[in-house]
Amino acid sequence: MLKKVFSYLFYASLIFLGYYLYKSDYIAVPKVHSCFYMLLSFLFLLLGFLFQNLNWQRILKVFNVNTSLKTASISVGLSVFMKYIPGKVMVVLGRAAYIANKKGVPILYASTASLFSQTVSLWVGLLLGSIALVNADIDAIWKLLSLILFLGLTVALFLPKIPERAFNILTKLLKKDFKYPKLTQRQILFVLPAYILTWIFWGFGFYFLTLALSSEVSLPIVYGLIFPLAGTLAIVTLFAPGGVGVREGLLVSSMVVYGIPVQQATAIALASRLWFLVGELAAFVAAVILRYKDRER
Repeated sequence: MLKKVFSYLFYASLIFLGYYLYKSDYIAVPKVHSCFYMLLSFLFLLLGFLFQNLNWQRILKVFNVNTSLKTASISVGLSVFMKYIPGKVMVVLGRAAYIANKKGVPILYASTASLFSQTVSLWVGLLLGSIALVNADIDAIWKLLSLILFLGLTVALFLPKIPERAFNILTKLLKKDFKYPKLTQRQILFVLPAYILTWIFWGFGFYFLTLALSSEVSLPIVYGLIFPLAGTLAIVTLFAPGGVGVREGLLVSSMVVYGIPVQQATAIALASRLWFLVGELAAFVAAVILRYKDRER
């Protein structure tokens, strides 16, 4: 059953990805001014995706589900395009369904671990992005949303009684006898470094992407933190599958503060969609290859 659920989500994600790429004109490649910076941007991009797999493996370990980095990478890579399914929750369910089927754990338990992983990722992204938020010229509503979301995620992470009660209510409604895992502060701190590195790598990648696509632009390294900010806010915007449109708009608003002309900022923001999609495609292809080799044994 779980295998079928994952298969349905997998094929649906490819359909929705194709639909939104066709509907939205994001496949635009501006002039590259520095191949060296462009290579650096892709290097940091791929490092971010590598650490994303490590994040998931560590979270599963905290939830007492021991799995290899290869299995974690397969589950993340095969579900990477599920965020393009409207609602965005399917990417959380997708990797959980794969792990539940592979390791024989309840889908609700694996989904809890996946949701917790997403919560940590959002919290770290907002924490880093708040540094760029101070000078970012974005609408006040986005700043208010960032603050509310950050406080809410902080409560969920460091005051576990609240999500525990919510989880218990859900299990009663579903008539399932599962207990919310008791996570210590030490366990939470154990997983944070890899999440921080993930967003920093992606931020560095975007920083070098901007330098590669800009001529005669001098930017402080803190500029790269606008990517975690825009990326995090885009993830929680349910009406835009995969954050399509939202992330780009926030990036443009923030780039203008650093002296990048609106027209050039728009081109870079749109190019960043293709840039990040290349990373997602790399993660997907790597997962397909790893799964194929796993089946051969």
